[in-house]
Amino acid sequence: MLVEKDSGVVLSSTPSANNLAAAAGTVVFNNLNWNIPAGATKTLVVRVNLLNLTPPTKDEFSFDIAATTDVTAVDSSGNSVNAGTATPNGATSITTETLVTGAGTIEVTEYDSSPSKDKQALYWGQTGAAVSAFRLRTTKEGFFINTFNLVSADSADAKNNTKNVYLEYQDKNGNTLVSTKQSLNSDASVSFGFSANSGTRPYIPKDASRVITVKIDTVDNHQNGATSNVDFAMNFSGGASNEFEAVGEGSFSVINGNDTTDDNTDSVTVTNKVLVYRSFPKFTNIVLPDGTATANAVVGKFTITAMGGDVLFNINPAASGTITFDTVASGQVASADPKFTLYDDATGQVLASETYDIDTVNASLSFSNFLNALSITGGQSRTLRVQGDLSGFNRQGSSTAGTAADHFMLVLQDEASVIKWVDAAGANADLDQANAAGYIKNLPFNGPNMTGQ
Repeated sequence: MLVEKDSGVVLSSTPSANNLAAAAGTVVFNNLNWNIPAGATKTLVVRVNLLNLTPPTKDEFSFDIAATTDVTAVDSSGNSVNAGTATPNGATSITTETLVTGAGTIEVTEYDSSPSKDKQALYWGQTGAAVSAFRLRTTKEGFFINTFNLVSADSADAKNNTKNVYLEYQDKNGNTLVSTKQSLNSDASVSFGFSANSGTRPYIPKDASRVITVKIDTVDNHQNGATSNVDFAMNFSGGASNEFEAVGEGSFSVINGNDTTDDNTDSVTVTNKVLVYRSFPKFTNIVLPDGTATANAVVGKFTITAMGGDVLFNINPAASGTITFDTVASGQVASADPKFTLYDDATGQVLASETYDIDTVNASLSFSNFLNALSITGGQSRTLRVQGDLSGFNRQGSSTAGTAADHFMLVLQDEASVIKWVDAAGANADLDQANAAGYIKNLPFNGPNMTGQ
């Protein structure tokens, strides 16, 4: 058919002669009733229908105007006029040609910047948490997504802690849309179906990629079944044909899950699971300048934010209040081990005090006996500081003797169980928790480097 490009008006869809099957095929359109104003320029588009054709031995073609007399028009004076030039598309040296391909392909992989590429802690009642993301990449044609399934291998933990699951994606026009929220099925799976002719389906352009992001809302309390210190993942489920369906925009071919052709639509297990607590502490280091080892040196300062519900450091239960630091320290011989104190930075209240084994190089320092409870309300923050007697680290460096000065630096590592707290997750609100490596932000961090003088 012939279409005026600017307006989209179809000038003719029924050629008066169609000899395209010949070796040098021709097609003729008459009585177009197409008016071009004086001095104006119009563009003519040729559209073809390639559906249900037997695949050809050659997969490229073009259209051209072979002779100036192949275009006949009438000017405003009634005179017959022809095209000014022949073969505008280059004749046998084709300027613009069309490549005919079979159905396109599509693959599903974990997105390089998916939240699941990192470890992530969630809390009860959290909404809109992005837990995984999948990249869909196409070749040869665009695709509409009709079915997209997810599943969690940790079915009990996922069902206990997931209230809603939904997808964030882009439609054909590039608009970012959010699917209807759904709950997990009995096997911890969920299927998202989109109407076959809907304009709100996920769309992946030709020879490009787009991302479908999985978001969840977590269950908000123990009475509704939520559990704490458990992990699960939201994986793409494409192991069965009915778990995924994509339709080619041009070929209308249907690609399903577990595809065995050139596509890759099998299941995708993400790199990391999310870890759910009722609440957990988030640490933010406050950078202090390096200094001198003195009798009352501030060796660390940091803020703890309660993510979710309240976070409690206390002496009852016994394991509920522990922050264990490593040190990078020279060690020194002293008559008595120095004392270090953990303070509330705003009020000056003493929270905990511990002695430090100064005779041991790189000894640890663990605050595990909180004299006063540290209770941080959900969503709120408290800033703490650590001060200690470093007067024993008094050895100065000597270039002559080839010795270095004493040094001391506090480090909070990203290792399991260096932080313990109460998150009140149990029915009796007394459940102790401990961090898992990689999940509590922003670890590791260190205090200033203090040197002997």
